[in-house]
Amino acid sequence: MNRKFLCVIAVLCVLCLALTGCGKKEEAPPAAPADQGEPFAQGVEDKDFSGLRTPGSQEAAYEYRAFFLPAIDGISQPYVGDTMPYYEDGTYYIYYLKEGGDSYNHSIYLSTTKDFVTYTEYDDPIVESARSGGQDGWAGTGSVVKVKDEYLFFYTGHASAETYEYMEKIMLAKGNTPTQFEKVEGWDITPPAEIGQKRDFRDPQAYYDAESDTIIFSSTP
Repeated sequence: MNRKFLCVIAVLCVLCLALTGCGKKEEAPPAAPADQGEPFAQGVEDKDFSGLRTPGSQEAAYEYRAFFLPAIDGISQPYVGDTMPYYEDGTYYIYYLKEGGDSYNHSIYLSTTKDFVTYTEYDDPIVESARSGGQDGWAGTGSVVKVKDEYLFFYTGHASAETYEYMEKIMLAKGNTPTQFEKVEGWDITPPAEIGQKRDFRDPQAYYDAESDTIIFSSTP
């Protein structure tokens, strides 16, 4: 009798435990620690601006506004093309091809900044396309290097007419400061014959190696 009684008691205990477990609420998962922040937002696709045909309408469509735009010339809004950055002593020198406004054949202009929020615009061209035509009737992209106390601006000279044997050569302007340059007449680099290219030879990227006192650069053939 005692053994049966004990068995009944054991069965009842098991049933009570099972019923208690079924009625138990699920606990919410612990909150993420405060230092983990909010979960990342789901990314969205880029807007389609392909139907906007002018630079002005495209820029107006973007919400981003922290960028440099040249001052309006009269009623014309010039635009920035092919930036050529140079950095020295806390200042970023942003050379660029200025398209439109008072710029002749997208000459090279300059804007400087220390924080990419405020900019100082230079009104006059740093390297102007030759108004009389010639090998640099159109100025093209280049780069600035400092060699000792002299600044060298290697830029692309795009010929003003199809009659030139070489449509593009690398040309040079020199300056004692990074804000003023003078063209070096008669100085140019012609595309090497082995590359078989007389039309596309542009965008020189120059580097100065102080140890060997040489300038090394590459160009887009």
